[in-house]
Order: sequence, then C-alpha cells, then structure tokens
Amino acid sequence: MNLSKFYNFAYCALGFIALFGASSATNAQKTGTREIDLDASVEIKGEAINIIVAIARLANQNSVPIGLEVSSDDDLAEGSINLDIRSTTLKDALDNIVGQRRIYTWKVTDGVVNVYPAKSSDRDKPCVQVLDTRIPNLILENGTARSTFRDSILMHPEVRKVLRRHKLKPYREVYPFGDLCPLGLDYSAKMTNKTVRQIANQVIRDSATKYWVINRVDDGRKTLLFNL
Repeated sequence: MNLSKFYNFAYCALGFIALFGASSATNAQKTGTREIDLDASVEIKGEAINIIVAIARLANQNSVPIGLEVSSDDDLAEGSINLDIRSTTLKDALDNIVGQRRIYTWKVTDGVVNVYPAKSSDRDKPCVQVLDTRIPNLILENGTARSTFRDSILMHPEVRKVLRRHKLKPYREVYPFGDLCPLGLDYSAKMTNKTVRQIANQVIRDSATKYWVINRVDDGRKTLLFNL
C-alpha cells in the first residue's frame, strides 16, 4: 500500500501554525537556554487516523515544537487515536497520545519534544542514521519554504551517502498548501556542524513551523520521507 501521498497530505493540510511563544512554569524541562512548559494548557479535539496526524495536530494547534520518528513497527493504517483532549497539560496530552500507541515514548531534547519508538529495536536504522548525519554548514535565508529546507537536507551529500547505502530515494513531492509555506516570517539561521536532528529541532523550536517527521514509505519502504 502506497501511504506516502496520503499521509504527507494529511499532516501538511492541518493548517497554518501559530507563532511559538516561550513560557516558564514550575514543571518545565530545560535543555540549554530553552524550556518546554509541560504544565502549559493544551487542547485538541476529534480523532486522528494515526500517530503522524495526532502529533502534528498537537504541535500545530498549540504551537508546541514536536519531532516524530515513526516506528518501524507502525504500519500507520490501523488504529485511530482519540484526540478529545480538552484543557489538559502538555505532559498529559503527550502521555494520552503515546498511551494509545504504546510502541512510542517521548522526551524533551534541544528544547523540543521528540516522540520516538519505545523499543530501540523498533527504531528504523536508515532514519536514525539520517537524523545522526552531521551537516558541516547550513544557511536558511528569510522566506525559505518548508520544501526547500527539506530538500536542502535530503539532497545534502552526507545524507545522500546514507540513502545510497540503504538503496533509498528521497521523498520530494510538494503539496502547495503546506510545503510551499515559509518556515516562518523573518526566520533565518546559520548552523555549523550540527546533526540533522539538531537542525530540525532548532528550526521547529525557533520558527513558526512546529513539527517534523521522518519515516520510510511506499511499497518495500524504499522511499525516505523527511518533512515538516
């Protein structure tokens, strides 16, 4: 079953993202100079067809930076997630969502919530290697589109080495509603010697874009999807 087009459209079509506002609280987890307020009030309603849509909606609707590493044990086609979460804390919302898909867990890294497989054996090796790939230099100009940022990662020579090693192709289809939107108004960045995970976390932490996901898709899982 070819899931890539369906799920990429699903999370890209979740709507425009509110600007990130940092706040402090007694139950905040610190990473460097940033904080995630786990006691912040969040709200999402309805139902999500899978973990990708659930986490994207939590991130986008509440301006919470969240990165998702999809489990190799998750076929994404089964098991909807109840999102009738009203006036609860961010921590409880995250626990609620991963509690419905127990193959996942979460932690705060680089001032960002990272959701990832609970078992190390369920972490997809090519995806992990891409996330751990170090990029010597990356410059993001004002107005950089999400699709442009994605391609700057997937087409980077160091990342291409990983893809070739695993005989994978990068997913590069563009959906105008979300992929052509800028990362954020007046957002620019210069990054040096950072891993793909650190870069993605920094972007969603500091820009209006609040979500990234990595997964292998298509029949045979021969396409690597990295998107925002």
